[in-house]
Amino acid sequence: MERNVQAYLYDIVVACRHITSFTAQMTLETYRSDIRTKAACERMFEIIGESLRRIRNDFPDVFSQIPDAVQMIAFRNIIAHGYDIIDDELVWSSITSEVPPLTHLCEQLLHDPQRA
Repeated sequence: MERNVQAYLYDIVVACRHITSFTAQMTLETYRSDIRTKAACERMFEIIGESLRRIRNDFPDVFSQIPDAVQMIAFRNIIAHGYDIIDDELVWSSITSEVPPLTHLCEQLLHDPQRA
């Protein structure tokens, strides 16, 4: 099934919103102790990274508009393949500092067909 860039951007926005919802009212300490939330967030980061990888491969003009996308793909690879080296503090930092601007940017790209 061939997908367009809008579908990948939508997947990113949905995953970001889930992460935000899952972690609302949490601190790093409560995140660390909640295995379900950790697993759910890590899965959402896998979706974000894979969607970005597909955008990079198929829509390089859009990919170039997403700051830190290369690092987000690398982060996805660590989560997917390095289960034993995942750092909760790094994941939490991504949740609090990377997810909000990524959500906003991808929403903008979704609503501005000229950019995406």
